[in-house]
Amino acid sequence: PEQPHVFIIDEINRGNLSRIFGELLMLIEADKRGPEHAITLTYSQDGERFFVPENVFLLGLMNTADRSLALVDYALRRRF
Repeated sequence: PEQPHVFIIDEINRGNLSRIFGELLMLIEADKRGPEHAITLTYSQDGERFFVPENVFLLGLMNTADRSLALVDYALRRRF
């Protein structure tokens, strides 16, 4: 738990983020981290709850010259 973990996602604007992340999109918010914000996912086993630990960081890289970036909504941009 003390060691940070980083996921780097290149060209994040090329995918449909709501379909890729699903319920995780809410859980990656800085104020929604940790076990107190755990939720039951669509395909969870009985009583299984999921959360994103505070030591996990997501870096979403976007190519600003790419026209598809205009389609990425600002609420999603601020998460990455």
